[in-house]
Amino acid sequence: MNKRGKKTPCEGCRERKKKCTGELPCERCQKLGTKCHYLQPVAVPSADHIRDVNYYQLQLEVDALRDVLTNMEHHLCAIRQRARIKDNNNKSTNDTKDDVNWRLTINNGSISIHTDIKTYAGLLQSIQTIAAEHFSLTTQTILNDHIEFIQRQKLPSKLRTGAFLAVLKCIEMNKQGQLATITYASRSHNYPLQNIILQLMRIYFSCQFLRRVVFHQHTFFKMFIKSTDKLSPVVYALCATVLSERCRHIIKLFASQERIILGERFYDKARELIEAKFDEISLETMMTFTFLATYKANLLYPQEAKMYLEMAMRIRQILAETTYKDPSLCDKGEYITFKRQGVALQYVITVLQYINNKRGMPVEIKSGRNIGNRKQDNMEKYEYSVEYDATVLPDEPPAIARSIAERHCLNLIGKVMSPYYRRVRHGVDDNIPVSLIMKTEEGLKQLYFQKVDPDYRLPMSVFNEDLDDLEFKRRLDNCSQCSIHSVCLAVLFYQSHIGLYEPYLPSLQGSRSQTDSLLDYAPTEHSSSQVNYNILKLHAHQVCFKSARIVVRLLEYLCNVLDTCNVNLGILMCAWEIHRRNACLDMNDDELTKNGVYTYLSAEEINISRAYMFRCVQILKRGYMFNQTERSSWEFFKKSEQQMMEALCISPQPTAEYWEPARPF
Repeated sequence: MNKRGKKTPCEGCRERKKKCTGELPCERCQKLGTKCHYLQPVAVPSADHIRDVNYYQLQLEVDALRDVLTNMEHHLCAIRQRARIKDNNNKSTNDTKDDVNWRLTINNGSISIHTDIKTYAGLLQSIQTIAAEHFSLTTQTILNDHIEFIQRQKLPSKLRTGAFLAVLKCIEMNKQGQLATITYASRSHNYPLQNIILQLMRIYFSCQFLRRVVFHQHTFFKMFIKSTDKLSPVVYALCATVLSERCRHIIKLFASQERIILGERFYDKARELIEAKFDEISLETMMTFTFLATYKANLLYPQEAKMYLEMAMRIRQILAETTYKDPSLCDKGEYITFKRQGVALQYVITVLQYINNKRGMPVEIKSGRNIGNRKQDNMEKYEYSVEYDATVLPDEPPAIARSIAERHCLNLIGKVMSPYYRRVRHGVDDNIPVSLIMKTEEGLKQLYFQKVDPDYRLPMSVFNEDLDDLEFKRRLDNCSQCSIHSVCLAVLFYQSHIGLYEPYLPSLQGSRSQTDSLLDYAPTEHSSSQVNYNILKLHAHQVCFKSARIVVRLLEYLCNVLDTCNVNLGILMCAWEIHRRNACLDMNDDELTKNGVYTYLSAEEINISRAYMFRCVQILKRGYMFNQTERSSWEFFKKSEQQMMEALCISPQPTAEYWEPARPF
């Protein structure tokens, strides 16, 4: 018999008010031969859980009301602006029409609209006047079932286009200087590589490994570091990869030219050792080729990276069908290492897809431009063959468990947004189904607010638009959920909102921007169209503007407070692009008024975006570590900063040359 710790009467004794021994079964029920059972205690539902469940629906309603109010304000501002212009240009306007006074009052949860319109006929006449002179009321909202498609606009991509072309220029320069680098590396620094392997491993497991957990740490040491005299080619390939990563700790330890030399020496050593096992189907050969592919991808050698990637994927497919087909028949650590290698492979696939203009913002390249005779990309066949495994083994510390959980959430957001990006960014048809926009946004919010663990989700009170920078930082400092992982998830969540709505941003007509001249790039000209007062465009502007501000603030917090090693350049440029567009650096006040920019942008928003552009530059300087092969990319951003300063009549600040050797500490 199981003795219960507390003498709580069973249900039979309690109903008959008999003394109960508190056992299971109790003596009375045992004598009577009746079933003895106890009520199971039920925990009181957590108030935080109830609030999180209800908060999502409430937040959607609040956002909808806020959007309606914001759109009304924009319409009224547009009406007043155009009315002032019309009065200034034409003094003979009919003065018999009186302005209608509107006042919106919110009190005790109710909304009241007060106006001086007295009759229904007066209301109809006012609506007809507004519709005829200011904007068309036949324009439907995004929630109207009658709208099935919305036409995508030209994406704001001048900054990202220049950055992409700079990467292509880096690849061309690498091809020209590759042989010289290898020759110089082969005759320099002959001290043993084993002397610095320990340093590299210590740096790797304290920083880069937590960014991408690509194997089980204990299994890695057990299989590949049995003794310092005879190391596996996996170790040398990993050391080469560590030296090529954009990591602040590596930059402090080794100068730029020294990283190139040591990286090539580790790369050559790994190739030398793997030649004897070239056709061996094993986890060791697969991991060696994976790290060699990562090394070449980091240094922007796409052809070599693709070659090693294909070799690793071929071995991975064979291992999946043989050695690791049944997890119960193999070592648990080896199986987890095999599955986690998909993270490293996915990183290489992402880099190659970006280089081949198949990922991120598509760039229209002039037909006469030489981009290195790049071959047709076939990375699609690998993209969906790599699945992420979020299993955490018992011997792994909490830091690794948190990194794995963060990566799992990031992949879930990517799965929600990927179909939308393929359809909107890379699709041929300009007509986008409104249902696709709504479905994607709903899935994104449900994922973040309902499926993501509360420990990795920042509270919505942090993102109040009325907060200044000090209050924003104070709330993050006092937030128990605030960590590198939760901030990174929030950054991707709000960047996804920018990617969701930026194809529908209203066109701001203006002169040719100065940034178009970067790298001699000439964008495709589009015929100007009349500004359409579309509520979806206003909504897209508000979402992108708000999200871009939040992304910049969070990236600043990552760099300045959490001291992250390296920010995501793609996410930074996405927010930077929105602020660059809203800053209207190529238009003066007269052009802003003439082109109807104030219909969508207020003077305050323009000034805010200009200030945030400077903050983006500071994030880039502090948070993004250019490696030794990205000189053209660095020069592009330096030129962008100079042109921004010139447009605002500000003296540019001196910037250190990134390729200057860093002093070891």
